[in-house]
Amino acid sequence: MKERTILPVAAAAMSAADSAADESFLIKSPKLKKDSTDWEYFDPDFAKKVQKIREELRSLGYKTRIVTAYRTPASQLEKFKQGKSKVKFGKHNMVRQQKKEIVPAALAADIIWNNGKHGGYKLTPRNIKYYKLLGKLAKKEGLKWGGNFSQSSPALAKYGIGWDPTHIETSTSLRSLAKSYAALVKRAGTLGVPLSKTSQDRHA
Repeated sequence: MKERTILPVAAAAMSAADSAADESFLIKSPKLKKDSTDWEYFDPDFAKKVQKIREELRSLGYKTRIVTAYRTPASQLEKFKQGKSKVKFGKHNMVRQQKKEIVPAALAADIIWNNGKHGGYKLTPRNIKYYKLLGKLAKKEGLKWGGNFSQSSPALAKYGIGWDPTHIETSTSLRSLAKSYAALVKRAGTLGVPLSKTSQDRHA
């Protein structure tokens, strides 16, 4: 499966601005300033699907751990610069409106099998089996799986797996989500650098 080509709307670094927004606008939650895997940092509907997947994995003998959910835009940009992500803005950065406040609403998560000495990222037969199972369960919940991204990692490509096999995310297009994000940002004052129209980023 070809890797997605996303966004003429990638955001560079929407790190929190110090200036206060007008009172008539939405206010920004302090939670937007830190990365977190706490459930309150997830989009509620996405969280339910992640919980369901993890419960099913546990029933099959896989104790899992979420290693990434919500990321601040600044953190996302740093991952991009380090070559650990292929986008400057993605589904880990999503926010939503909760009453008069903008709060984190991650629509992506990275979930490893917490299997001790075997390591969540080592390319062992056991982990390869786990990755594929995660992808199967993600599909069952209508989510996308990072194992279906481009096979740019030769080591993973041997197994027919894309470069980010612990990653799952909503199937909603990033273009659509970016528009919603931009609308919230406009109402609350900038969260950092405006959305760019110059990038053709891939994978959140």
